[in-house]
Amino acid sequence: MLEISGSVYGRLATRLTSVLLAACSLFCALPVARGQTGDDIIIEAREAYRKKDRNRLVAARAAALAEQHPLAMWVDYWDLSFYARWNGTYVEDRLRNDWLLELGKRNDWANYSVNFPRFRMNDDREATCYALLTEHLKGRDIRGPARAAWMSQRETDDGCALLATTLTDARIFTSADAWRKARLAMDAGRPRVARQAAALISIGAANSVQELIDSPARFLTRRTPGADRSSAELATLAIIRMASNDPDAAARALSDRWERALPADLAAWAWAAVAKQAAMNLLPEAADHYQHAALLAAREVAAAGSKSCRRSTR
Repeated sequence: MLEISGSVYGRLATRLTSVLLAACSLFCALPVARGQTGDDIIIEAREAYRKKDRNRLVAARAAALAEQHPLAMWVDYWDLSFYARWNGTYVEDRLRNDWLLELGKRNDWANYSVNFPRFRMNDDREATCYALLTEHLKGRDIRGPARAAWMSQRETDDGCALLATTLTDARIFTSADAWRKARLAMDAGRPRVARQAAALISIGAANSVQELIDSPARFLTRRTPGADRSSAELATLAIIRMASNDPDAAARALSDRWERALPADLAAWAWAAVAKQAAMNLLPEAADHYQHAALLAAREVAAAGSKSCRRSTR
């Protein structure tokens, strides 16, 4: 959509609407088979526009597009006319939000760049991810804000997923970033987001994450602690997943086997996840689990500092 002045846009939208209303009336007057529900959708859209009912209009537009109705494009015009009529309002800005997401799905970055600065609420993380992607495509360094937006992603939306995939392919995001994202998502109770992050590493990693989501206890039983980081990351995700349903069982798995098998930083992550779930279940062991996680994290920081000092003295 091209950004033109509100008055001109409003006049154009009004004229188009008049033409389309007349055309739709003629179309709907033709004899049609009553079994076809698509025409009812167009009539519903027309009524929604006439009554200024934005929610009904959006629903009718989605239904018309889903049915690939030949008049679906006319419902789009009514939607855009609504956009112009309520220029500068909260409702208009919410419509701009919807339009931005549509532009992002179409990969229409030129129009996205024009429209996003006019999104006053700027409260949609997926829209922000698309905007950051347009900046990356212009050659700008968006590493910091892109990582922050992606790490805050709550659902498996297209915008943040596309941003992460693009930056991973460009070697701006690393496998360490993807594993951290997976841990954060699993700890937040968002397993689908965790699987999406693992898919940035490999299909095999994504399949393993799905396996541990389905049954973390079985996954851990079948796993042999390995020296590679990916195996340790997957075991940590399984413990985090287990803790969400049974923090006591996750604590036992750590104490009996996995704390010794995991790197100190991942063991700290796992114990912190167990502590969180124990606290949410009002278990008395929660404080001890938190202290243990803090101790492991402190040891990891000390070890990292020692390695840094040895390298600097060489």
